Amino acid sequence: MRFMDAFKASKYENAFRNLRSYSAIEDYKIDTLVKKVKEQMTSINSYYGKALSYEEISEKDVKNSLIRLVYLVKYEKYFLKLVFILYNNGSYWTISNFKYTEDIADLF
Repeated sequence: MRFMDAFKASKYENAFRNLRSYSAIEDYKIDTLVKKVKEQMTSINSYYGKALSYEEISEKDVKNSLIRLVYLVKYEKYFLKLVFILYNNGSYWTISNFKYTEDIADLF
């Protein structure tokens, strides 16, 4: 996934550029998110170390309308969970939600 490759490489602007054409999220919100991610990831990278790899952890769907994709970015000292919600309006899929968190309770 191009987003995950760019995210792992700390190329956050490139990562979100890949999402824009598939996203239902307004451009100004994505711009704000990119700024926030860059700031937070600078701090996270200093604690977690270098991003080593990522893997898809789960994919859950609700009929043919919603998909929840969960990825884990593996750092030298810790991990970060990324969650994407995709919505199918009947004609095409869009990304309707994105978040990243350290919370993994729902994975077990």
